[in-house]
Amino acid sequence: MVTKAHGHSTVHWIGNVCISILDGAFNQEGAADWSKQLQQTWQQQGQPTHWAHVVDMEGWLGRTPESTELMREGIAWAESHGLRCTVLVMAHGAKNIFLKINQATNPVIAKDADVTICESHKQAIELLQQRGFIVSLLQMSSRKRIRHTASKPHHS
Repeated sequence: MVTKAHGHSTVHWIGNVCISILDGAFNQEGAADWSKQLQQTWQQQGQPTHWAHVVDMEGWLGRTPESTELMREGIAWAESHGLRCTVLVMAHGAKNIFLKINQATNPVIAKDADVTICESHKQAIELLQQRGFIVSLLQMSSRKRIRHTASKPHHS
């Protein structure tokens, strides 16, 4: 039986900054799709040896326990392939609390990893700039419009 992927991800690059947009609740297949996109786009970007990752989690709704090991493997792959820092973009609230509780009880991210949670893209960009990674709010927000436009049905 083939299980359908749950959770939708979009991965794109702006220079040496990778941006992943996560929507929905991820099962193992959804997590595998995201990991595959990340690795493929990294190769297409020229296999950068020094990069940052912004994970837009505004539309994220969680993950199943079965996806935990795959997420750990994906993070380990990224760290062994040039990832320098990760910025999770999510507002304070239930998802943020869920992520922190889940991380405390069944960690996916290593304790010594350079991961910061920011409430907005503006905060994320400021943090990235402090670490020498340049991306503009306009570049980041234009990608969000593409995501929202692509997810809406087209009517003739």
